[in-house]
Amino acid sequence: MPKLYERLLTRAARDTLRGHMPGHKGVPRLGVPAETIDFTELSDTGDLYDPEPNVIREAEDEAASAAGADFCVYSAGGSTLVIQGMLGTAARRAAEAGHTLRVLAARDAHRAFFAALGMLGGEADYIYPEYNNAWNISVGISADALLRALAAREYDAVYITSPTYYGAMSDIPAISAACADAGVPLLVDAAHGAHLVWDGRLFDLDRRCEAIFALSAHKTLSSLGGGAFALGNVPRGRVPEVKRAMLESMRLFGSSSPSYAMLASLDLALAEAASAAGRASLERTAERVRRLRAEAAETPGLRVLGAPHTIYNVGAMLDPCRFVCSFDGADGHAAAAWLERERGVAAEMADARSVVFIMTASDTEETFARLLAALRACAVAFGAHAAKSDVPAASADAPGSTERRGASAASAPLPAMPRPERVCGVRRAMFAPSERVPLAAAAGRVAADAIAPYPPGIPVVLPGEKISQKTIAFLSGIGYNVSTEVRVLSSAPETETREEQT
Repeated sequence: MPKLYERLLTRAARDTLRGHMPGHKGVPRLGVPAETIDFTELSDTGDLYDPEPNVIREAEDEAASAAGADFCVYSAGGSTLVIQGMLGTAARRAAEAGHTLRVLAARDAHRAFFAALGMLGGEADYIYPEYNNAWNISVGISADALLRALAAREYDAVYITSPTYYGAMSDIPAISAACADAGVPLLVDAAHGAHLVWDGRLFDLDRRCEAIFALSAHKTLSSLGGGAFALGNVPRGRVPEVKRAMLESMRLFGSSSPSYAMLASLDLALAEAASAAGRASLERTAERVRRLRAEAAETPGLRVLGAPHTIYNVGAMLDPCRFVCSFDGADGHAAAAWLERERGVAAEMADARSVVFIMTASDTEETFARLLAALRACAVAFGAHAAKSDVPAASADAPGSTERRGASAASAPLPAMPRPERVCGVRRAMFAPSERVPLAAAAGRVAADAIAPYPPGIPVVLPGEKISQKTIAFLSGIGYNVSTEVRVLSSAPETETREEQT
């Protein structure tokens, strides 16, 4: 039997609680074998990138209408392809104005943004989000910081991430109003927020603002992997122009042979989410997560992000369907490994502080009860070790001694992410002569590639930025292997004069 197929079947046969994407959680939605509806571009099946009327354009129009958007574009390449399309659209507008693409971006952007920026030859100035040290997460961009940055220079677009991997959401109404006042389009990586579109929590913006959102239906809805879409708000009658630019830009990056089975699952997922039953399912999931946060927070040794009436609330609006926690006596990696090994609970991701679970409408009361029991058992397991040990709870003798030990949310906070010195532009660094060296030996060198622990895929160092000892210490603190090789420029270029926005 082919190896990958065999591995996937073995994994599917396990009685594992899927706390991770895809959002369908293994529950079939298509109802027919995928091969049956997997076609190519035919006279009646449509062309994903053709702006002229076809069945895909009709499906997109229905989805846009249900979401209250001016247009929708389907993607068979995840939100990455949508991000490439958004930036390509902004780059086309910049070229028409006679200059290269200039973006004002939140520094917690996913690596897909920086890769696309480099490929398009654009440059960005950065706003650093507000940061919560206790959880080692960014908690959004403030509209005031955005206004100050927009007053200092002209940009072709503003780019932010909301919600983040950890569920923190920026104030979209205030940010979109700031962009509208400045006359700058807003691009939002909302890959983790597709489930929030139809209840007004996400796509609630100042309608004067031209805005495009990238949304991954496979992360939190029922689409097969890779299913994503864009939603656009375009005032002043420019919808056809902007949608055409999106499709032409996505064609540059996307496969010319998209999966029609995946597109069909995307179509079904959006119709399901927009229905009355789908909205009711979302509300049930949000209520279950609210109860889970409250009940889990009562467990000694278990810390819950956003738990009501506790010091662990970060003060930001949170995705109501994301659950983030940490454990006394174990870093997130150790806790996640214990949960899967001992209780068959697989998390979406873990870092030096936290364990992250994606909860969707495919989860049931039984799912939530099983997860809560597993979390409590994990807290007891690591808490019992800490109580018996004469050494700190992060010692190598804790349960599962081959796993990493380290900080939890109750430990000393990590410092905020360093702000590296920018030496040259992203594109210049990406394609310059380079070599590979261990990260531990890279201090003083200029990165030729993003150093972005994945997940969540947020670069700590960008191509063209200098790696410092502070950077290496931070990466070590969040659990990144400092012996990992990184790509650096073979020789240091002259420092560019443009200063980074902070």
